[in-house]
Amino acid sequence: MRWSQLKHQVEARFAPSLQGRVQVWAAVYRKPATTDGRGWITLDGEQIHSMADIQSDAARAAQSRAIEAADAAEPGSPESDWTRGMLFGYGDFLDALECCLHNGIDDLLASPWPLNRALAMLDRRVGKRRFLRLERMDVEHPLVQRLYRIRAEAEGWPDALAVPSSASSRFAPPRLPQGVVPPAPVAPGPRNARGPGDELD
Repeated sequence: MRWSQLKHQVEARFAPSLQGRVQVWAAVYRKPATTDGRGWITLDGEQIHSMADIQSDAARAAQSRAIEAADAAEPGSPESDWTRGMLFGYGDFLDALECCLHNGIDDLLASPWPLNRALAMLDRRVGKRRFLRLERMDVEHPLVQRLYRIRAEAEGWPDALAVPSSASSRFAPPRLPQGVVPPAPVAPGPRNARGPGDELD
């Protein structure tokens, strides 16, 4: 499926209150001997989250160093930082978009993968009654919480907005050992960036 088709079909699944406001984007940056991809989500034209190969790869490398340092001091590895934090790669983004098209809403909401649950917050198949019954949002992944609040604000559902955010939730990224430098954020791409022209699969 081409990117333009995937984008159109995914955004068509968004709730009417978010149609034209929340959009998904993708771009491929080709360099000598390497190709980096980036996906991002915008609200009213402003980027609210970015997922890039270079960002994700750097985070995983930093996590590997953190695990080695932690194991040297005390046996046992911490939970993956890039999964419990906000770091996902371009391929993760495309996989999540495909899942939105080919999986039922119950499967998306129950998915162990945070990107699937996050995109489910925008899905028109989640009506008000089901949305208000979602549990444990105060300990959900930060991206899930962010899209949950965007949907609640767009719909005007004050009961949902009463759920606290996880400023200190169990998904907060752990402190890295001394000497381990966290990856730098990826700068936003051009507003008119387009996705890859080649087939995605």
